[in-house]
Amino acid sequence: MRAKTSSEFLIAVVVLIVCCGVCQSVWADPQANKAIHQRIYEEVWNQGALDVLDEILCSDSVSHEPTGDVQGIEGYKLFYGMFSSAFSEIHFTVDEQIAEGDLVVTRFAATSTHTGELMGIPATGADVAITGITVAKIVEGKIVESWNNWDVLGMMQQLGAVEPARPGPEFYFWDAPSDITGDPGTAELNKLLALRIKSQFWNGKDIAGLDETHHAAAIGHDPSIPGDRTYESYKESCLAYQIAFPDFHVTIHSIVA
Repeated sequence: MRAKTSSEFLIAVVVLIVCCGVCQSVWADPQANKAIHQRIYEEVWNQGALDVLDEILCSDSVSHEPTGDVQGIEGYKLFYGMFSSAFSEIHFTVDEQIAEGDLVVTRFAATSTHTGELMGIPATGADVAITGITVAKIVEGKIVESWNNWDVLGMMQQLGAVEPARPGPEFYFWDAPSDITGDPGTAELNKLLALRIKSQFWNGKDIAGLDETHHAAAIGHDPSIPGDRTYESYKESCLAYQIAFPDFHVTIHSIVA
């Protein structure tokens, strides 16, 4: 029996991704899901309308936060209360959303003023800015689970609880997007490119892999990378991680394009 060539294997993977996307589109409305997830920022956090949570959260929903899992609607209300009592004038801005099937990826930024105690840290009066990215799973119009990654370290640095403190809060915002233009490719091939970066560079330790998969003027938006955002600063940061954590391994749980 003839072994499959690499090109045949690639075609098979693309077909599988396409088929999965077609099946998901039958069961979900990505655009409606975007609007549902945006309500948690615009109405709950910006306006304090906690009753909205009863409409958009499943009763046994789970929100995986850097500070710990938040269980159910009442748990999320307590989570909101903890931060709203510590920060005034909380305002979230949704910078970008991508939806596919039952998943919505939201990139956001938030500003506030630290006017109350937070986890033992007394009020500092400091203006605080954070950025973050969330992946939410929405089923039948309600959020059932979300994975939230926001800049806890940056927040603590701005509050003076973690050294060294860095300039802020404007330092912690997303930088201007790249002005690179050209053929955007297809969602399926872009997924494969992202998977290649994880497999080739991060897991395979192929140092040249970044140059093969990134534009020469690419930038990495990461508050932990000091200085100007350039491809070289991003590359140096990636190499530093490889040196510091030689057994670093990435596992892909979901991918959206």
